Amino acid sequence: MFFAGGVAQAQDTRTIGFEQLRAGEAIRLSGLDNDATLDFGIPREEAVTAAALDLSMALSPALLPQLSHVNVRLNGRFVDTIVVDETRSGARIESSLAVDPRLFADYNQLQLEFIGHYAEQCENPAHSSLWVEISPESRLTLDTELLDIRTGLSALPVPFFDPRDNRELLLPVVFGGSPSPAMLEAAGMLAGWFGMQASYRGARFPVSVRGMPDRHALVLATNETLPAGLDAAPVEQPTVSVLSSPDNPRIKRLLVQGATVDQVRTAALGLIEGQILMTGDRATVESVQPPPPRALNDVPAWMDTDRPVRLGDLADSAESLQVKGHRPLPITINARIPPDLYTGFFEGVDMDLRYRYTRPSAPDGSRLAVLVNNRFVRSLALQPDTSDSQASRIQLPLLDRDRSQARDELRLPAFQLGTDNRLQFHFSHDFQQAGACQSAPSANVYAAIDPDSTIDLTGFPRHAPMPDLALFANAGYPFTRYADLSRTTAVLPDSYAATDIEALLFTLGRLGRLSGLTGTRVEVVRQSDLGESNDDLLLVGAEPDWLRQSTGDADDSGPPLLVESARRTLRRAAESTSGLTTTIRARGDLGMLVGFESPFAPGSSVVAVAGNSAAGLQQAVSVLADPARIDRVRHGVTVVTNEQVRSVNTGHTYAIGNLTWWQRVWLYFAGHPLLLTVLAVVAGLILAVLAFWLLRGVAAARTRH
Repeated sequence: MFFAGGVAQAQDTRTIGFEQLRAGEAIRLSGLDNDATLDFGIPREEAVTAAALDLSMALSPALLPQLSHVNVRLNGRFVDTIVVDETRSGARIESSLAVDPRLFADYNQLQLEFIGHYAEQCENPAHSSLWVEISPESRLTLDTELLDIRTGLSALPVPFFDPRDNRELLLPVVFGGSPSPAMLEAAGMLAGWFGMQASYRGARFPVSVRGMPDRHALVLATNETLPAGLDAAPVEQPTVSVLSSPDNPRIKRLLVQGATVDQVRTAALGLIEGQILMTGDRATVESVQPPPPRALNDVPAWMDTDRPVRLGDLADSAESLQVKGHRPLPITINARIPPDLYTGFFEGVDMDLRYRYTRPSAPDGSRLAVLVNNRFVRSLALQPDTSDSQASRIQLPLLDRDRSQARDELRLPAFQLGTDNRLQFHFSHDFQQAGACQSAPSANVYAAIDPDSTIDLTGFPRHAPMPDLALFANAGYPFTRYADLSRTTAVLPDSYAATDIEALLFTLGRLGRLSGLTGTRVEVVRQSDLGESNDDLLLVGAEPDWLRQSTGDADDSGPPLLVESARRTLRRAAESTSGLTTTIRARGDLGMLVGFESPFAPGSSVVAVAGNSAAGLQQAVSVLADPARIDRVRHGVTVVTNEQVRSVNTGHTYAIGNLTWWQRVWLYFAGHPLLLTVLAVVAGLILAVLAFWLLRGVAAARTRH
């Protein structure tokens, strides 16, 4: 591993679990598909000094001892062999292997190869008794030295965020005094920038006022508020610097500085827009032209709805579209569909699928299975023809109606497509053995999805029934409709604390990740400074009763959940009454996620990330950061405690979208089938009466003649 002028300063130990690398799935190796590769990175500021690989494996009881084994390689270099002996065959074994630290690089591939035998001769390599299963509890433990890497502005975001590190980003944010809303706008922009780059890892931003943490940190300050322990001089222009801590040169500070708060904001914007131009340890932002406001629904992280989208543009890399082996893992492509895409008027989403594969020697059971979010869509036969490629036009089904096989059109119920979708292509190559001791299988069996395959979302209207906290939790909706947050106002309590600021920066960082763009146009205000606004409002804080103070009393235009000290009130809409209200008095920490229509502008939204205490606010934030619990966030109110996450549909509804008048009529009657039945009966009676009088008149005319 290369380190520019690296000097060891400290030691650390980190563990890389297989469940992180394979999303919790076990690794199953067989006689035909006998190898697996796990990819991971080492942060640039870490040098591996010692490593141990702990493998937990289950072995087939049919394996012959001494002849069966598992080879371990790191970056193509041999590490060790785990031999199956008489005591291990048919059992779960735990093996610990020492790994030479010199084998590690910035990006690494851990390779596991299974060599299995159940007979000494005339084996069928596809026999079901040849298998080994490696548990996701297996892990790689690394002892590292932390280095003083001499990086400057050109290396950003390293070392404050290193893409080689698959852990959650933890970046402290330091202010030299109590930050103003304008200073928080600058911090929020940078939180969105780091959150966008942290991507799936997530990002948190602990806040410190004046005190310096003992790790890399982001510092925002004016000349008057420079925190102690920072070797920085006053500036006259917006300035961005990378400094070393005087106590520990390995620890770096990213200082965003200005003579005024406005200059700090300019420096933050200059870092976001012009970082590629920055070199050395210090740069002055002479001028920066902010990009024009983002158009509605122009969101980089969402699939384009104006044209068919190439699957190659959605894939992580070209290599991820190719697999090797007879039964390899599925090719998986993540597709983020706009959360308000309404599919109720259409039969499906068109996919033009192109793929290549190693041709079987004869017709057999080789197939390509197409799945969406682990749900089966279609199975396509892999033919032994003379063509190197094949194309099929597939329609991802949205409505559960049986229809013919023309053009391989399929239907999947609409609820199976959400914001985050996984398109899965599972190739399975059959192997037919010609006879005993004959026809060894070819190891060079490949399959690939052509990157020019497309999926087409054009023509779908945008419509989202609200409030729906699931859309906020998974897509940042409705704030991310404008990816630069130009229609978002973030509201904090008047006396906001560090925990409130942390929650705000976490939320803005998450919005940057979910939209794929930094929110450079977000506005931050105190509750008392909030006037009537047409913006979508993001309320973040833990001050009791401030939801009511921000958005009005508990009437039809106010929040459905109010917390005033120990008094908690939940309002539900009811068709037969003016509403149902429940009031409870209780003690304890309570986290809240609340969504409702803005009382200031119909069609605009309010989403509150709140708590009745600092601990309650932290609980609300933690559920948004937890992939195992975030699917429980939905409806208009979600209440979070240490034990549970509960969501309530309060019945206060509105909608966001651009449906045509006839689509709105169709949608209304779809939600009122009884009314539609009554109208159909009435229409039938009217037509019957009209037909009766018409026929009676015709009969009378004939009688007169």
